[in-house]
Amino acid sequence: MDMKIFYEFVNAINAQDVEKIYSLMADDHEFIDAHGNEIKDKDKMKAGWTGYFQWFPDYKIEITDILTSDDTLAAFGFIFTATPKKPLFEK
Repeated sequence: MDMKIFYEFVNAINAQDVEKIYSLMADDHEFIDAHGNEIKDKDKMKAGWTGYFQWFPDYKIEITDILTSDDTLAAFGFIFTATPKKPLFEK
């Protein structure tokens, strides 16, 4: 497991650098959120990060725990953000 890439990914998120995030994702990148929702498409993730940073322009993450096993990494921590810039749901 290359921890350097993981930390580059975290730093790119905290810098809201979508192009860097995209460049660090493998073609078979898989994202699973805390509710078990899965996204398995690198391009969908790029669009997702772009939209998310528009909603939360001060979004940051802090990693508190990392578990690794062979080629798998799980990171746990906290997010920091203020109220969304625009409503998440419009009438």
